[in-house]
Amino acid sequence: MSSRRSLPSMSDRSSPPPSSRETSASRSPPSSPHTQRLKYFSASTGFFQEPPKLGNQFEDDIAFQRILSFYLPSQLSESRGFHQDLFRLAQFSTSVKVANWIEDAERNLPRLQSENPSQEEILDVWGRKKGAGLDKNGRFLKTSEGWRKLGEWGAREGVVGIGYEGGFGPYSRSVQFAKYYLYSPSSALYTCPFAMTDGAARLLYEQSRKASHSSLPGTPSSSKPILHSSLHGNSQPGVEKVFKEAYEKLISRGGPEDSERWTSGQWMTERPGGSDVSNTETVAVYSPLTTEELGELGLREGDIGVLGPWVINGYQIFSSATDANMTILLAKTKEAPGLSAFYAPLKRASIHSLVGSDHEDCDGHEKEQEWNGVRIVKLKKKLGTRPVATGDLELEGMRGWLIGEEGQGIKVISTILNITRVHNAVTAVAAMRRGLAIAKAFAQVHKVSQNRILAHIPLHLRTLSHLETIFRVNLHLSFFATSLLGFVEHPEYISATPSISSSAQQYITTSVDNEPPSYLLPSGGSFAVSALFRVITPLARAITAKTSIAVLGECMESLGDVGYLENEEYGGMNVQRLYRDVNVLSIWEGTTNVLAVELVRALLNRTDAASGARGFNVVGEWIESNLGMGYSLPSSGNREILERCKVKTWVSWTQLERRIGGRSREELVAGGRELVGWLAYVICAVLLITDARRDGHVIAVETCRRWVLEGIGRGGMAAAGGSEDEEQAERTVKEEQWGERADMDYHMTFGRQIEKRFGEPKL
Repeated sequence: MSSRRSLPSMSDRSSPPPSSRETSASRSPPSSPHTQRLKYFSASTGFFQEPPKLGNQFEDDIAFQRILSFYLPSQLSESRGFHQDLFRLAQFSTSVKVANWIEDAERNLPRLQSENPSQEEILDVWGRKKGAGLDKNGRFLKTSEGWRKLGEWGAREGVVGIGYEGGFGPYSRSVQFAKYYLYSPSSALYTCPFAMTDGAARLLYEQSRKASHSSLPGTPSSSKPILHSSLHGNSQPGVEKVFKEAYEKLISRGGPEDSERWTSGQWMTERPGGSDVSNTETVAVYSPLTTEELGELGLREGDIGVLGPWVINGYQIFSSATDANMTILLAKTKEAPGLSAFYAPLKRASIHSLVGSDHEDCDGHEKEQEWNGVRIVKLKKKLGTRPVATGDLELEGMRGWLIGEEGQGIKVISTILNITRVHNAVTAVAAMRRGLAIAKAFAQVHKVSQNRILAHIPLHLRTLSHLETIFRVNLHLSFFATSLLGFVEHPEYISATPSISSSAQQYITTSVDNEPPSYLLPSGGSFAVSALFRVITPLARAITAKTSIAVLGECMESLGDVGYLENEEYGGMNVQRLYRDVNVLSIWEGTTNVLAVELVRALLNRTDAASGARGFNVVGEWIESNLGMGYSLPSSGNREILERCKVKTWVSWTQLERRIGGRSREELVAGGRELVGWLAYVICAVLLITDARRDGHVIAVETCRRWVLEGIGRGGMAAAGGSEDEEQAERTVKEEQWGERADMDYHMTFGRQIEKRFGEPKL
């Protein structure tokens, strides 16, 4: 007999329809024992995940607060005013207003307005094409309002300006990047043009300092730099005024007029070269306009943003910040065998709008502008950094100004790379922190089996604490780079007591009277500090970039399918955007292999002719000095752990030192990625030991133990090419200790102890 249920009879099928009062919504499903036990839900009923919420991204970031106490003097790091300013910035960074700006920047991407524009957009009242933003094809670049607002916000906060205002002396960079760190994850990568702006400002300043021997900002002398170009040969009348005004606009926090604040591009990527700029095809020819020609155009020598004496022609690919006001680029010249560096404004006064010899027309309005010999061939479509205007650019008749000497462009532009690589590193760790904050917020509200939240699942905690350890280490490395940068720029404070000017009194009311902590700087003066900085910069940039991709991938996975989605920006929860954006960080400012080559060069080059010491000798002296410091810890257990960490770190360094000193440059370059990972493991271990030794804080000691003794350090560097330690990594977790380990995982991840310990009856 068939077990199938029989179909209803015809009489059943012809039963009268339900009354008009009985709608489909009110009818109950056919009753059966099965359906009586189950309850189904619809789009508007049933379970809904409680949305995770981010707290204040400064107040909740205990690791960051400890970093500030390590790299800044206590009068500043513990200043109530400083904390209030960072708290305010962090609170605003996850506000609805900023979320709306990010949404707008991501939705309304940069575009070339050329197809069927309205007459009002391209014609003035006389029927002429308007100059503002037009290239030679009559197109103009359009960016979103949200993108521009994000830039204005960052400038007001001083994410570039603080580094040049000088109020914090050698600590200006650390203060600058403290704010930058909180701004970056909510900037839609406006940090890209800010990085190049910072580098360009520093380059113009460095050139002026070499020519004028004037003091740096924030030194006891209050004199402003007189910007000159250290030129030999071709004359550039008015260059001092051009460079000075450009510099002041680059470091400006903005004002009533947007033209008061500039951003800069950095163009070095061409079709033949990529990271190798030696095959650059762009050419510059010295062909200054005569005084009569300038007069015919209504211009004067030294007018800002106008026609320099060099004519530049070429083709640039992957040129970021196409919406900038100026750029620094490399080009070949006829007289010099090497490349030369140039400054060029992207816009110049439109010939159609020139009246008289000043920048305003007869009605007092600012004159219109046109592209300075630049044609945007196309805008790029990218995996991430989508709001950043990146394009292929054709340069024809672009006019610019030579920076430094002809043929010395690579050396000149290295100043920019040192700055932008530090920006790159801080951007990476800031993205890691935001991704971890999202993952931890989700873990505290998402429930799984037995109605337990993810934060109470030991396996999930193990994953999060592992990521937290790696993040804390990378945070140390990046802010070590920012700290060294500050002292490289203020060498007069390396062996003296730093001073903080009255402009910093918004944060502190007492003077800083302590010398730089001995663990920050190597002995040997400014040469040694510069040598160590040249080693740490490519190292920090390489490690943080690769690590951020791995960490953000794990954070995205920890949210399950929600993490993979393009989530709304409200509340700062879009980890997918962060993941897309950090993938470019291992490419910008040199790929990992390029940085490995530069690291080898920095390790082997001599620091100065007098001492004959090489870069790795300075590194070794700094390591030995820090590991040799004593302890003042109350806990003998902590002292024992840190002593074991110290011994293991020293052994690892001596092995690496023998390798560096005993192999050829070519052999070291061939194994460059392993060298990057190994050296990062050692440097970070020294920083962790030195930090934990200050007070023996349980999390600081545990982070150090896991990095050094458990082997997270060597394994964590695998993304950059590092290998496992020669000795078997010490594993201290036994089966019967899993509860204690889970307790510590929770403490490391969330910064507090769990309410009920693992291994006891159900939480």
